[in-house]
Amino acid sequence: MILNRPSFPISFTFESCTSLIEKIVKDHYWTDFSFASIKLKYVPYWFFNYDIFVESLHSERKEKIVSDHKFGSISLNALDGSLNEELALVIKDSKVERIREPVQGYEFEVSRPLILENKVEDIARIRLAKKFGVGLQNVVISGLRMIYVPEWILTVTVAEGNYQFNISAINGSILNEVEVPFRERGWIEVSKETISELKRPGAWIEYSKGVLSSAENVFGFDLFFGFFRKLAYNRNFQLGFLFVLLIVVVLAHLYGLI
Repeated sequence: MILNRPSFPISFTFESCTSLIEKIVKDHYWTDFSFASIKLKYVPYWFFNYDIFVESLHSERKEKIVSDHKFGSISLNALDGSLNEELALVIKDSKVERIREPVQGYEFEVSRPLILENKVEDIARIRLAKKFGVGLQNVVISGLRMIYVPEWILTVTVAEGNYQFNISAINGSILNEVEVPFRERGWIEVSKETISELKRPGAWIEYSKGVLSSAENVFGFDLFFGFFRKLAYNRNFQLGFLFVLLIVVVLAHLYGLI
């Protein structure tokens, strides 16, 4: 299949993409997860240059003159009409080669633009007028062209459900908001991790400071809810708490209390 418009090549690979999501999921304490689906999506964007100007009345000549001027490049998502300045910086890079053929070996889809060429200039002017706080007559659009931007669409499955990540195949940035919940870990699981972590040089000093800092925040606001929330989700607080508990056990043993 040949794309009807050029596309940016994939710079952020499939392997990098899965590694990124695995790290996010594991940081939320999910060890049992799977990728339900993975595909490549080509999203159409309109790229163009803009000039924004402001006129004022000349005091002597009694005529309008341009008193302020801004210009730049920007892109507009051809599906939802949102503006994106970051992508416009990519197109300025002369080293970026545009392609016409999708990457082979992956399921892909090519999104059809909902904002067509005969309407994009009007919509772009409205968006920019709002963005810069000027009238429509003060916005000029030039150099309009459409380019596909590849995105990785990954759906990861954990016990709580499925979560979809839209990731730029150009720079690896996550394009949508995804709230993967934290998995509540058992006390034995936390204890094993803590003991292993405390074997690291300097960890005792580091986490003793951490628990004092966390405790100050907890007891300064709400005693019980804050304490158990930190104990469930805050890694430093968990390690620090077990560190203090270990010290208490050692001292009790030395004084013959246990």
